[in-house]
Amino acid sequence: MNNQLLLIATITTALVAGLFFGFVVAINPAFSRLPDNQYIMAMQAINKAIVNPVFAAAFFGAAILTPATAYQLKTPLLWIAAAFYLIGGIGITFMANVPLNDMLARFPVLTASPKEAALVRHAFDKPWNMWHLIRTLAVIISLILLVISCIRHKTNNI
Repeated sequence: MNNQLLLIATITTALVAGLFFGFVVAINPAFSRLPDNQYIMAMQAINKAIVNPVFAAAFFGAAILTPATAYQLKTPLLWIAAAFYLIGGIGITFMANVPLNDMLARFPVLTASPKEAALVRHAFDKPWNMWHLIRTLAVIISLILLVISCIRHKTNNI
């Protein structure tokens, strides 16, 4: 059972790491080429779409299962993985990215002037992307530690 928890924690973390990585290498570079109003509309749409049960299951599943697995297996490496995920993935999301998303959601992009859109984008874009990169790296580190733990605990025999 412990190895199954470890495997599920690893899979859910991998799903989140992959999503975050996809933003860093594809979505954010593509969006950087958009005019301000289109960039804001695209980010507003993504921020609405991401609030769904499938994402929540992976995002919060990893947050619950990784420390639960660390507790079950009594492995320091898993506690470190949990810390990276909880602080870097969950903490940064709710302390930095979500407040920026909320600020952007309140912006009336359809009635805003180009100057207003440029100001809002400037206030959002660089901080959001900086925090997103940090949380992406934290979740990837968590994933690497989980994979190492899987190898050490021979989860391939599940």
